[in-house]
Parts: sequence; structure tokens; C-alpha cells
Amino acid sequence: MDDIKAWHTRIELRSGWYAVALSSDLKDKPLRVMFDGQAYVLWRDGGRIGSKIGALADICPHRGAPLSLGRIQDGGVVCPYHGWRFERDGRCSHMPALASPAPAFIAPVQAAEGDGFVFLGRHAADLPLPIAPLVPGGTSVIMTGQVATTLGDFAENILDTTHTSVVHGGYLRGTDGRQPVTPTVVTGLDWIEAHYPPAATPDGFMGRFMGQGGYHITDRFRAPNITEVEYRQNGRLVFGTRFHLTPTEAGQIRAFGTMALAGQSWLTRAKISMLQVLFQRIIAEDRMILNAVSANRAAFGRTPHYIAPQDVLRAGIDALLRGDSPAVPARMPDMLV
Repeated sequence: MDDIKAWHTRIELRSGWYAVALSSDLKDKPLRVMFDGQAYVLWRDGGRIGSKIGALADICPHRGAPLSLGRIQDGGVVCPYHGWRFERDGRCSHMPALASPAPAFIAPVQAAEGDGFVFLGRHAADLPLPIAPLVPGGTSVIMTGQVATTLGDFAENILDTTHTSVVHGGYLRGTDGRQPVTPTVVTGLDWIEAHYPPAATPDGFMGRFMGQGGYHITDRFRAPNITEVEYRQNGRLVFGTRFHLTPTEAGQIRAFGTMALAGQSWLTRAKISMLQVLFQRIIAEDRMILNAVSANRAAFGRTPHYIAPQDVLRAGIDALLRGDSPAVPARMPDMLV
């Protein structure tokens, strides 16, 4: 059991881009963010939305002051203690007490922006940003939330259909009677997805709110940290969610999510605003149960990790987090959702 616990608390962070902030949060002041247990300072070299982003460890090499408490000047971030200014390339370009600055330096971190998020890259220079329209031509909104959990547990929670009638009963799925379905699992080199037939369409308030008819549902995990859910009707993508899951501090994962609905009419905008409120409730309930799971594991000093037949994606998610390719389960269960 100790081996399981040690494995489960070791997050495998593969090469890739990790969302760390909302673009709208990064304006005319430096911003401190946490990623994988370390603090970073972000700033815009033009001090406004749209200008280039700098990212450095949030510690001045002089005396250790947090650069995020400083200010932006001439495109660089200025230390709040002695006024040293650092450029986006990590070079110290100005020391007020010296005519020519000494060769101080902070290793720069890859930073990029897209889909309303700021990303930090881990060995990601040659990797494209994981952004693309969720629902082409649709209307989208952004959601965030932080949970005391592991990346694998959070990813599974978002993609798991079997807990929804228990934790979110009534408005996501009905509480009376589950529907029999047999999913299909498909894998690639760095992804795994489950396809559900229309019988798996949520029958709670959300299903009724989305409209008549069943949906073909796809639940997907993409290494190293992305979940995607897609609803299709008559072959047309009509609804989707994407969450970037980012380890911040030990045992903490922050989710940066986008939800999109087909269309751009006033009715579509009204619907997605209501769905956003509903999903905030769903996120709050999932946060409550995942926080309770983490606290209970800590109290017992062990991490149960039994993979039941209906947990069709979990073994694949675990494999991807280890850096392995996922496999299709040997047998698909007859599930009740």
C-alpha cells in the first residue's frame, strides 16, 4: 500500500503547456502564479492586454524579494527592494546603484497566451499551444477552480459518468433509474477517449435544458493535462468543455476551463450564461467530494486505487501520466448511467 501511495502522490509532468492564469488577470501589474510547487512572476512588457508576456521565477537573485510585488518599467519587471530591473530574457538591465548593471540573471520560462489563458511551457518550445475552437462558430465562456486532489483524480472526475447521479443528482442526471449503455474506448499515442451512445445523455435538468433528443457523447483525456467533453447531435458538434489541469502546490490542482455552445444568437448567449451558473455548482460539488477524498486519505495514510470495470478511462489516464501509451480495456462493461 505504501508503494501505491508513493506512486499516487508523484505527479508526472510531461512536456507541454500548462495554463496558469487568465489573460484578463494580467494587466498593468506583475502577477504571482504557482506552478508545480514554485512561484513565478508574470508581466506584460507593454503593461496592457495584448503585449508580450514575461515569466521568471518570482525571486530576485540579489536578496530574494518577490518580483511580483514590484512594478513594470520600460518593458521589464522591477524588484520592490533595490529596484533591479529584469527583462523577459531574464537579464538584469538596470541597477539604480550602478552606472552599468552587474551580470545578474534569472533563467526565463516559456510563456504564451491563447483562448483567454496564459500558459507556461515545460520543454514546450516546439509544441503548439493546446488551443482550438471547442465548437466552431459557437459561443464560449471561461471557468476556473482549485481543488485539493491529484491530476489523475481530477481528470477522472471530470470525465466520469458514474458519479453524476450521486453527487449531482437531479440537475445533471436523474436520481431514479439508470440507463444501460456500453461505451466504446479508443486510444492514440497521447490520448484516450470513451464514446457513449445517446442513451447516456443526462436526463436531469441539464439534459432537458439542452433540448430534445439524445446526444453522442465523447469524454477525452489528452496528455499531459487536458480533459474534453463533446456532445454531438446528428453528427454536429453542439456542446463542449475543455479543462486544462495545472498542479500548483503539493496536492493542489487548478482547473482552467472553457465551455462552448453552438450558435451566437441572444438565446445561445442566455443559455450558456445559465449553463455557466450550473457548472459552477457542479464544480463546487466536485470540489467538496474531492477535497473530502484527499483529507480522508491523509487521515488513513493510504490511497485506495481499485479500478472497477466501469472505470473505463482510469487505467489509460494513469498510463498517460506515467508517460506510457494507453490501452483499450480488454472488455467493455454493460454500464448503468
